[in-house]
Amino acid sequence: MDSAKQLKNGQCDLRDGSVAGQWRLPSQEEWETLIDKSVRNPALPSGHPFTSVQSNYYWSSTSDASVASGAWRVNLSNGSVNLNYKTDGYYVWPVRGGP
Repeated sequence: MDSAKQLKNGQCDLRDGSVAGQWRLPSQEEWETLIDKSVRNPALPSGHPFTSVQSNYYWSSTSDASVASGAWRVNLSNGSVNLNYKTDGYYVWPVRGGP
């Protein structure tokens, strides 16, 4: 989450005029509105505008309320959302705007 917060124009091929602090990771709820469990590899709706999507796990910004060492992730292979340890390494998909 800290890396996403530091993203800005000129980094990672960004050419959008953004400044550090505008980027974040999507919440578990945001991921659940984006995924389409009837589609596989990636589990995204038909006609989505994204490129280079990995059919793998992506972190959300949502920690687990009862397990301090856990956070929610989405599997874009099949659209499942699961709790996992924060120490595990998965992809991140920074977003800008919204909450």
